[in-house]
Amino acid sequence: MKNIKRGIAAAALVGLSGGLLLAAPAHAATTTIEVWMDDQRGAQLSPVWDGSTTIASGYTIHITTFPGRDAMLTAWQDATADGGPDIIFDAASTATAAAKNGKALPYTLTATNKAELPAGALKAFSYQGVQYGIPMDVDTTTILEHQVR
Repeated sequence: MKNIKRGIAAAALVGLSGGLLLAAPAHAATTTIEVWMDDQRGAQLSPVWDGSTTIASGYTIHITTFPGRDAMLTAWQDATADGGPDIIFDAASTATAAAKNGKALPYTLTATNKAELPAGALKAFSYQGVQYGIPMDVDTTTILEHQVR
């Protein structure tokens, strides 16, 4: 049930926000999809998603917002399979760390999903060739070399 719920949640939420969508081990099998976010993303998305029953038919979305990324990650490290989120939004670097310590479930992407997402972005969210996160937006970080004239 938790893999079905996680898949429904991912399909329902992908593309709706910027950031990393990372599948965390689901808690008790219910009809609620628990989503954790920091205060920045939560402030923007809670009014749209929290309590929604239309995003994923048969499920209610519940958003838990933490007062910053550190608080969210601390809560996640302390969470168990019975009390953690189904989905967590965070930075790309969290996908690898979560995969290494067993806190994330892998995604199985369809050929269409893979074709729609840049290969480099997918690789950034994988560990040992297995997909653990889904890129949600374009990372605008860049390195520029200044040419002196």
